[in-house]
Amino acid sequence: MDAARFGGYALLVSAGAGVVASVVAPRRWGRAGGACVTGGLSVLAARGTAMIASGSLRRLQVMPGVLLVAEPVCASAGIALGGRAWLGKDGVGAGPLDRLATVLAVMSFAIHAIRQAIYLTPARGRRTHGT
Repeated sequence: MDAARFGGYALLVSAGAGVVASVVAPRRWGRAGGACVTGGLSVLAARGTAMIASGSLRRLQVMPGVLLVAEPVCASAGIALGGRAWLGKDGVGAGPLDRLATVLAVMSFAIHAIRQAIYLTPARGRRTHGT
């Protein structure tokens, strides 16, 4: 296994862990856990936006392209809705918007995990000639 493939698997495992951590971290570690979730979502939003801006959508098949667009949208919405609750005094919010923010965070990390799994396939989610 080469280094790039190993890195891809490490990102896949990290994204899977992010799915669980986005629910558990704010409840378990309060503000610090909320800051970790917000930071993770910020990285996903920035990376997805940078990939879109660099023209990656043109090289991807339809499904990976849709996931690439959905990831920064979900992450940004999660930050906007959950930032105050996650970074508040106890790190946990109980309102419906806070629950929606948690769902969006879980979706963001799940979308990232799915994208990583697609990128680890032989075609790597790229368009082939003739499509």
